[in-house]
Amino acid sequence: MKKIEGKEISRETIFDGRRINLSVAKYNIDEKEIEREQIKVKDCAIILAITKDNEILIEEQDRFAVNQKIYELPAGLIEEGEDPKEAALRELEEETGYKANKIEELKVAYTSPGYTSEKAYMYLATDLEEGKHNLDYDEFLKVIKVPLDKLEDFINNNNEIYSSNTLVPILMYLLKNKKK
Repeated sequence: MKKIEGKEISRETIFDGRRINLSVAKYNIDEKEIEREQIKVKDCAIILAITKDNEILIEEQDRFAVNQKIYELPAGLIEEGEDPKEAALRELEEETGYKANKIEELKVAYTSPGYTSEKAYMYLATDLEEGKHNLDYDEFLKVIKVPLDKLEDFINNNNEIYSSNTLVPILMYLLKNKKK
């Protein structure tokens, strides 16, 4: 990856919360002073989990920022010093009650690099077995299973999938397996 040319001149923290940090930074680039609002958040792990019956685990979640219930893949924040793969395994079990005996990286991507530093580590989890369901106190979700052969119909005909963090791992999986 190429670093941007230019120098940070200053940074002012506007808000420092539990989940996000909002700052305004000034940069000198090509003898111009520019200003950028930036949000720093913890990175996240997203899990495309496929059961032994070829079903994908999807969560119906309350998303208060958009005031909607939407369908998403299991996901969660990566704690300070935690390995992204371990975070994925932890979140999968906590949210769905399934453990993965096999996990592989699908993609690592910035979620919205125009204003946030958040990186999404996307994984494919297979060879699932029952584990221990353990939702956080503020999580309200319902797990559903979508047959893999009905996945495209579910995406195209279901007006509840709005999350790019759900669509990108699914797309990566479909592209990877289209070649086979």
